[in-house]
Formats: sequence, C-alpha cells, structure tokens
Amino acid sequence: MITVHCSSAEGITVTGTSRADGSNKLLGNRSKGGLGLKWGSHIDAWYVPHSRDRHNSLNRARVEEIATRLRGAGFTVEVEYSDQTRTAEARETELYERADARADAYTGFARNAARRSDTHRETARAATAGIPLGQPILLGHHSQRRHERALERSDNHTRKAIAEGDRAAHWAGRANAAAHLEEHRKNPGVTRRRIERLEEQLRRVQRAIDGTPPPGRRRWYGEPMPATGEHLDRLQHDKAQLADEIAHWGAIIAQAEAEGVKIWGPDDFQRGDFVLYSGTWWEIKRVNKKTLTVPWGHLGIGRTIMRFADAYNRHGQLSTDTDTLPYDKVQGHMSAADAAEKFPPPAAV
Repeated sequence: MITVHCSSAEGITVTGTSRADGSNKLLGNRSKGGLGLKWGSHIDAWYVPHSRDRHNSLNRARVEEIATRLRGAGFTVEVEYSDQTRTAEARETELYERADARADAYTGFARNAARRSDTHRETARAATAGIPLGQPILLGHHSQRRHERALERSDNHTRKAIAEGDRAAHWAGRANAAAHLEEHRKNPGVTRRRIERLEEQLRRVQRAIDGTPPPGRRRWYGEPMPATGEHLDRLQHDKAQLADEIAHWGAIIAQAEAEGVKIWGPDDFQRGDFVLYSGTWWEIKRVNKKTLTVPWGHLGIGRTIMRFADAYNRHGQLSTDTDTLPYDKVQGHMSAADAAEKFPPPAAV
C-alpha cells in the first residue's frame, strides 16, 4: 500500500514504495515523464520540493494528481490529510540548526580542499627542485626529456593546486553564509521587509475569505462570494500560519528595538531633512508612510551630500526626477540646519 500524506508540518510525502516497483518513473524527474517529486533518503520517502511549512501546503489538487497517477498504474493508494503545523519559532530553530550543521560540513570541505592545494603546490615545487633557475633545456642532451617531464609534472600539479584553492574559497564562502544565516534573517531591515510581505499575503488571504475585490479595483461584477467548504478551510489554515509568522517576526523587531537598534519611521523625518543611505546624505522632499522621497539615485553617485538644488541632469538642466527610499534602508538622519553647517552649500556665482 502506497500512502500519500499531506500536512503543513511535513509537506506532501509518498511512502510505501520500493526501488523495484516502477513508481520512481511516475514520481521522479519531470523531464522523463514523472511528477517532479524527489527522493529523501533521510525520511525514506518521496516528497514534493518546497511543500513543507508553506502557506499553501494543503494542496489537495497536487495530492490528488499524485494519487490518480499511481492508481492509473495499478498501485493501491491511500490519501491522508493532517492539520499538523509547526510554529514559526520551531521552524526557525530547525532552520538555524541545519545551517550550523552545513557550516561545519562546508568548513571541513574547505579545509580538505586547502590541504590538497598545499600538497599539490609542494609537489610542483619538488618536481623542479633539481633544475637550477634559468638553466636552459639543452636540445638533444640526455637531460632534455628528464627536464621536460619535470616541468610537465610541475605544471600539472600547479593547475591542480589552483583548482583546489578555488574549491576551498567556494566552500569557505558557503560556510560563512551558513554560519551567519540567523544573523541575516534577524537583521531588522530584512525582518521589516519580511513582515510587510507577510502582511500583504495576510490581507490577500482575508480578501479571499471575505470574497472582496483587491483595493483599487473599480469594477466588481456580481455579489461578493465568500470562500466555503474545503477552500475556506485551506484559507483559514493559511491565515493562522501567517498570523503566527507576523507575531514571531514582530517580536524579533521589538527585541532589537529594546536592545537599542533604531527602527526608523515617518515620525523621525520632515521635509528638508537629510537621510543617510549608501554613503550619501539625501535631501528629503516628501515623508511618506512607507518611504522617503529623495533625488534620483543616479545623480548622487559618488557624492557625499545630494541636494535637490544640485540635481542637474546630463543636459545641465535642474532635474525633478526622484526616488523613494524605504525606512528599513535608512542608515542615519541629519536635520537641515546640521547639514548646512556640516556641508555648506556652494556660494552662488
């Protein structure tokens, strides 16, 4: 009996198959006619990639597609649905633990590659150690072939040393990224952008539950059609999961703020102030709910301060082009008076 299991905590998995029953041709590589599942040796089952802990994990259409294909090939299939979920905190904890394990493994790969690079480099030096520097190869001399073989061996090991050095740098970079994953995900700027995306998804799910149109749509044909039945259950599941994630990341922001990290917002700025971003102070034209309106970014490249009065385009005309800077990318604030004192504007000619 083959079982197709679907839950938010485990994703979509297929158990009960064997290597010789032919199910791998139905479930495996799409390019070979399969359904695109992958084999997980650590769980001894087939699984749908990226189906775990997703807001659309309860994908019944995908489950039924898998079950139908297997039944059509003569297999006996049982389908199981579960409302089992994991909290955002539990998911993040597991993610960081796996990242730490990857960092350790990648560090080992980098160390081994560096050791092999050193070995090849020493072998390359030893191959030509008996040939004095600058000594020519005497054509026709009994030493010609010996010297040529030594140089070939040295060149071969030098190339291998370079390749292993590149491999060591690659794995070292992967190890560094894995080791700093938690720091990156908890960065206040990254976290605030994640919360905004989650809140937008939550609003979209709520509109689907209520059967209301997206904001800004002028025409809406027919009466509102609230979700019902299985569709409603799936949306309610997604809503609860999104709310849990927003609460989790909101607590991370609150903790960062309590530890002294400045969380910038509209109340910190006013028109005429200057905001620091990417090494340049930008004059603020407008303070919006989610962004600051500043001069066009291309005009401020390489400048310490960028005022609207200095924003001339390539034709020598005063430019009115603007950009918007999200609050999560703000790196500093300076009032107009402080900017005039620290960076006096050029005297008028």
